[in-house]
Amino acid sequence: MHDQREKAQRDYDWAISGAREEGREVGRKEGRKEGRKEGRKEGLEEGLERGIIAGRIQTLQEILGDAPTTTASLTELSPGCTYDPTCSVAATTPRSPSVTRFHLQ
Repeated sequence: MHDQREKAQRDYDWAISGAREEGREVGRKEGRKEGRKEGRKEGLEEGLERGIIAGRIQTLQEILGDAPTTTASLTELSPGCTYDPTCSVAATTPRSPSVTRFHLQ
């Protein structure tokens, strides 16, 4: 009788352990799938934003009579774009003595 109870307890513990591991694996798979989906969405949004900003900078450079910087050069600088007066990437024009600094971050 005592052996049957021990065996029943071991079987129960083993079944619970297997169910937990199966649940963890399902959770990991769902988490990876969701993470990839969110990553793709964020990457697409960031890429579009960087492309739009690079296009705006190039348009302004053309309006001011400067040769536009290549899109690759602008998007390589960093992931976003803000006006930054301390940035080392400066755009000056013959028509404008002021220096405009763009920092893609």
